[in-house]
Amino acid sequence: MNPPEWGNACESCFACINYCPRSAIQSGKKTAARGRYHHPNVSITDMMLQNGRE
Repeated sequence: MNPPEWGNACESCFACINYCPRSAIQSGKKTAARGRYHHPNVSITDMMLQNGRE
């Protein structure tokens, strides 16, 4: 498995943390014990299109 690459386009929205299927992405020790939230009306595809990615 490859580690995530954010580059210069990261907006610190933490969507990657919430959408990671294995909960492998963390932001320090604060997110390790927290649940994940997916907005019911927003998909990962929606977010990618919003950021100009397909």
